[in-house]
Amino acid sequence: MDEGKVLEAIDDRHKELIQFAQEIVALPSENPPGDESRVAGALRAKMEGHVLGEVVVTGREPHRPNVITTLRGKGGGPTLLLTGHTDVVIVGKDERARWSADPYGGHIIDGALYGRGATDMKGAISAMLYAAIAIKDVGNDLRGNLQLAFTADEEAGGEYGAQYVCQKGLVKADAALLGEPSGIDTSFDYLDTACRGIICFRIAVRGTQMHSSQSDIKNAVNAGVKLAEVLQRMSKELQIRHDPHPLYPQGVTINLGLTLSGGIGYAIVPGYAEFRSDIRTVPGMKREMVHEDIQGFLDKLRAEDPQLDVELLVEPGRLGWIEAEEIPSDHPLVEIALNASERVLGFRPKVGGFTGGTDAEHFRRIAGMPTIPSFGPGLLRYAHGPDERLPVEDLIKAAKIYALTALRYLQ
Repeated sequence: MDEGKVLEAIDDRHKELIQFAQEIVALPSENPPGDESRVAGALRAKMEGHVLGEVVVTGREPHRPNVITTLRGKGGGPTLLLTGHTDVVIVGKDERARWSADPYGGHIIDGALYGRGATDMKGAISAMLYAAIAIKDVGNDLRGNLQLAFTADEEAGGEYGAQYVCQKGLVKADAALLGEPSGIDTSFDYLDTACRGIICFRIAVRGTQMHSSQSDIKNAVNAGVKLAEVLQRMSKELQIRHDPHPLYPQGVTINLGLTLSGGIGYAIVPGYAEFRSDIRTVPGMKREMVHEDIQGFLDKLRAEDPQLDVELLVEPGRLGWIEAEEIPSDHPLVEIALNASERVLGFRPKVGGFTGGTDAEHFRRIAGMPTIPSFGPGLLRYAHGPDERLPVEDLIKAAKIYALTALRYLQ
């Protein structure tokens, strides 16, 4: 297939691509609470309108749909999966005032698309979709199949999304590429062959709930004060064992006190307080060792303070442990994507490690697909915060990179 014609086809549809990205950014799909149905409906309509292939819309719950289609080739070639998630993190009541534009307005300001999910990652899934549309426009004569899977629930671990479609055998490919934003300093400066895992947990402290007027004469244990002492000690002293990894010179990242809660109100000594935390792990780490390190640290604090009643509460389900993942840097898909990028961008991205987690674990461990965990438009630092944004030119570049990658892998 003529690569130049496919790139021209993307240029011909660039306004339509931008408009579609605006459309789905304007459709709220915050997780929690979790409802990706409106975005899924827009994706389904676009896929069916361009007759890419049979469209499958399915999910563990009706309001948590996943959208899958396959552009089938002539036969005899491999299958490539391009995939991304349709859910977004919440805007947050306190953060909304810090936005320059309506986070669900889909506005373009100074050449950038603003809105929750523009970077993470409705821009990428729009680019993937239009890469497939361009291949179809030119006249698909590939040997292999191009599968698209746009899934729910990544921000909460993927139980309703990537995990579900993999367990049901709804996606099957020789390799996969996830379009998470891989830019650190500039767009597309990295292609990430690894992603970190995560463990989410709470540290809970129990004290003596009682009338605050007698807290001194009855020797009450204030759970809030004890919690603050634990948090301060952990922030300075907690160490998590891990082997060095070449893509993560910073090692693990420990984020303590992501939320703090406890107590009832004035006149009451708090009997319970807790804070939430997460630890970003690197490939090769095991859940049991991380648990041991946290519990061992808490045991040390208990030994020093007999009044301390503290407990580690690891979150149930997927958030309690998501494995770090990695694809070999010499995998054919990695080299093809790097070469395709060089043609579009004029430079070759560096190979790096995604600082966050992705759905790569599900695609590799359940479905057996080698997966590039992150290669997509945008800067990761803009995700999850106010004024999340994506230069519209990056949408076009991403569509071209994905299209060339598919053409070369599936030829």
